[in-house]
Amino acid sequence: MRLGSGFRHAILAVLAMIATATTSHAAPAQPGCDAPPPAVRAYLADHHGLSVVTLRDLNADDQKLWLDARHWACPGLAMVDLDGSGKLSFAMALLQRRAGGQFEQLVVLHAVGRGTKAEVLEPWFSAGNPVVVWRAPPGRAPTWDGGRGVTVSHDSIVFEAFESASTSYYWAGGRFRHITTGD
Repeated sequence: MRLGSGFRHAILAVLAMIATATTSHAAPAQPGCDAPPPAVRAYLADHHGLSVVTLRDLNADDQKLWLDARHWACPGLAMVDLDGSGKLSFAMALLQRRAGGQFEQLVVLHAVGRGTKAEVLEPWFSAGNPVVVWRAPPGRAPTWDGGRGVTVSHDSIVFEAFESASTSYYWAGGRFRHITTGD
């Protein structure tokens, strides 16, 4: 049986609608994940096998939490001005898949002069479900137990395991300091 061209066009249109419907639930574009800044691209090129955490790496519950709180951002990359200079540093939640599982570390490309210096804030750990990183604005960073906390003068980096724990890293006195802000 030979199909007429009108019928074929209708079938193709229906198939295109089905394809669009099934991909409409895909992760939204995340500028830092999909097109990382040049300094991040250079770091990843020099460190083969590493990738920043993306929405696709998170489990379904954590994806929802991330999208509800920071839908515009990449869960594996935070751009921060740590010292008020206007120069951006890049906090990267990095994944490496290797024998024995999936591992993660937190690295900051700290703006120094005209370049960046890589500094590991969290060494490699086994990451069944990845931890996310995000920028916190200047202000009060409370401790998880209601203690005094600290007042941070510039942006800080929050490394957060959803519904578990978080640590805020901030620049003070020429070095990184941290405080546990969630338990």
